[in-house]
Amino acid sequence: MRGLFFIAALALAPVSSAAPGDHIRPSESTVVTPSVALGFDYRTNVYRTEAAPTPAGSMVFRPGLDIGVKTDQVRWRLGGSWTGRKFLFVGANEDAAASTNPAANLDRFNEFGASTTLDVFPGEVVGIVLDERATLRNNNADADWAKAPFTTQVRNRISSGLRASPGPALDFVVGGHHAFDEFLTPAADGQQSFNSRNTFGPHLDVEWRFFPRTALTFNVDYSAVRWRDPVVEAESGDTLGAFQGELALPNSNHVKVRSGIEGQFTEKLFWDLLVGYGVAAYDPESAETTKIDGGIAASVQGAERILVATEGRYVFVEQAAMKIGYRKDFLDSFFTNYVAYHYVYAGLGLELGPVEPSVEYGTRLESYRGDAVRDDILNRLNIAVAVNATDYAAVDIGTWWQQRASSDIAVEYDDWNVHVGATFTY
Repeated sequence: MRGLFFIAALALAPVSSAAPGDHIRPSESTVVTPSVALGFDYRTNVYRTEAAPTPAGSMVFRPGLDIGVKTDQVRWRLGGSWTGRKFLFVGANEDAAASTNPAANLDRFNEFGASTTLDVFPGEVVGIVLDERATLRNNNADADWAKAPFTTQVRNRISSGLRASPGPALDFVVGGHHAFDEFLTPAADGQQSFNSRNTFGPHLDVEWRFFPRTALTFNVDYSAVRWRDPVVEAESGDTLGAFQGELALPNSNHVKVRSGIEGQFTEKLFWDLLVGYGVAAYDPESAETTKIDGGIAASVQGAERILVATEGRYVFVEQAAMKIGYRKDFLDSFFTNYVAYHYVYAGLGLELGPVEPSVEYGTRLESYRGDAVRDDILNRLNIAVAVNATDYAAVDIGTWWQQRASSDIAVEYDDWNVHVGATFTY
C-alpha cells in the first residue's frame, strides 16, 4: 500500500517546463493535461417538440483537466470537464408563455463529468481496483414555459474490487458497486426533484488472455434498485388519465450474466462478442397504489431477455477503418419500470493527414414497460471533420440529426445541429 502515500506528493511536485502539447510533467511518473474547448452550435428544435420547433444558437465553453500517475505500485488517473453554455439567441415560439425569457432559461444548461480510476499493485498476484464516476447530464424537454426546461440526471457510481491474477494471462475481480441517481424535471420556477434511487450489489469479472490481443471474458452482475418514492404524484390529477394521478415505480432486483470473446483475429479484423441472459423482477408490494382497472400488480412487468453486445472493426488501411455493431439489453427507467432495446450502428473514419472525417449512424428500438408503456424508434446521424492543426490545437466541424418516433406522439421530435469548435491542450 506504500504507493498510495506518494500520489499527492507526485501530483504536487515542482512543475517542470513544458511546451504546449507536451503536457505538464511534475515527475517521470506524473502527467498533467489541462485543456479548454470553445465552440458555437445551432439547433433547429431546442425544446425537442414536434408541434412548434424552436431554433437556438449558443456558445460553449468547456475546460478540462486530466492527471495520470503510473508507478510500479500504483496506476491512478483523475479527469474531468465542465461545460457552460451561453445562448446568443432563441427563436420565436408562439406556444411559449409570454412571461418566460427563453435565452436566460436555457443558459442554465450546464454539465460536468469527473472520474477517477485506481489500480494498486498492478503487477502483483493480488491487487485492488477502484472506479468512481460522477456526472450531471441534461436533456432538453418540451417545457418552454419553465425557467429550467431540462430533465436532469445527477449520477455518482463507484465500483471497487479485489483483483487476483494467478497467472500473467488470467485476472479475477470480485467486488461491488453502488450508484446514486437524482432526477430533476422542469417546473415553473426552475426544477423540482422528481425522484432518486440507489442501485447496489456485487459483481464478478473474469478475463483470460489466451492470445496476445485476444481474450475470453465472463461477468456476473447483481443489482438491487431502491427508489426514494415508489409512488410519485403524476402531473395529471384526473382520475381517468393514463396514470390516474399516481405513477408507480416499484423496487426491483436485476441479474445479468455475460460471456464472450474480444480482440484482434487478423491483421485487419477486430471483433468483440458478449452473449448472456438477464432477469429483472419488480415488487408490486413496494409501490402500493390502486388504479380503476385493478391494482398496480396488473402493470408491474419484469424483464427476461437474451443479452447481446457485438462490434466488428475492419481496418482497410492504416488511415481508414469502419465499424458495425449491435446491442440487445434492458435498463431500469426513471419514469417506468424498464426500457428494453435493440441498437444497431455503423461508422466510418478516415485519416487524411491532419484531417479526420467521420460518419456514424445508429437506430435504437426502445420498448418502455411498467406503469408507463410506449414504443419508440430513436435515430441519430453524426457527420464530423476534425483538423489537428498542431500538437496542442484541433478544430472540429460537424452536424448531427436526431429523431424520435413513438407510439406516444407527445414525445416525438426532429432536431438538427450544426457546430464548430476548437480545443487547446497544453
